Parts: sequence; structure tokens; C-alpha cells
Amino acid sequence: MSDFTPQTRNSAIWSGDSRRVAQGKANEVILTKQGKMDIPDLSAIEAVQMGHVMEPVIGRLAQAKLGVELNKIEESLTHKKESWFKSHFDFAGTKDGQTILVECKNYNAGVRNKFDDISNTIPDADFAQLVHETRIRKYPYLLSRPVRWSRVRYVPVRHL
Repeated sequence: MSDFTPQTRNSAIWSGDSRRVAQGKANEVILTKQGKMDIPDLSAIEAVQMGHVMEPVIGRLAQAKLGVELNKIEESLTHKKESWFKSHFDFAGTKDGQTILVECKNYNAGVRNKFDDISNTIPDADFAQLVHETRIRKYPYLLSRPVRWSRVRYVPVRHL
């Protein structure tokens, strides 16, 4: 069964759900999980289609920028203790003995002002998704922003 089927998507809280909760859409997430609201079909949206086209390109650019061999992760993982807590990942690699997760985002120019690689500012929704993913994998690093239990750093595409 594909992890994109409604049955599988509604069986757990995924990193994309954490992102939606951080965007103020917790009620929609809950209603969807309860089967009271359909999962929207985003496949015809051009930005979604371009995200799929650009993901491998962004992954290769991140690999070159970071100096880390990144591997596409084709599986979804479940938290070791909480079966309702799941995530799908984009890329992972290892540098200096630390596992690095890379979450690809393909944002338009209108969203770029919400990111700042100098102060390491990213929107709360993106940060929520990254935190969710690190907790599934139990990796101490996503890239390198210090927080209490992990390090996260957003690598902006415009600088890759």
C-alpha cells in the first residue's frame, strides 16, 4: 500500500500534518484523520508538480553545497515507540559521523522573504516539519541550527 493512499495518510500524524498544524490548520488535520474531511487532491496544482520535478535538482544542489553524498529516501518511517507518528523523507547523508536529513522545498520569489540564512530564520510551519522528521529518525542533526535536542539549519536554494 502506498503511503499516499488516504487510508495510510489518515492512519498517522505525518510531518506534513505537523506543518499544517503549525499553519493553524489543526482542525482540518483532525477532521481528515477522522474521515470527516477529504484529503485535498493537489496533484493538478502546478507548484506541486514542479516540486516533484525540482526535488532531485534541489537534492543535487544541496549535496554539492554541503559536500555530502545524499541518498533519496524512498521509504516512510514510523517512530520506534509511537506508531501514530510517521514521516516520509527526501534525502539523507552522513558528514563527520553525523546523519544529515535534507528536506527539499521549492518556494517562489514571494516566499523567499520569510527565509534568512544569516539569522537562520525559517517559517514556523517549515520548522515544525523539520522537528517532526528529526524525532522520527532520532537524528541529532538535520543540518545545524542549535535547539535543545537537535540542530537544524535551513539551506536556501538561492545560495546553493
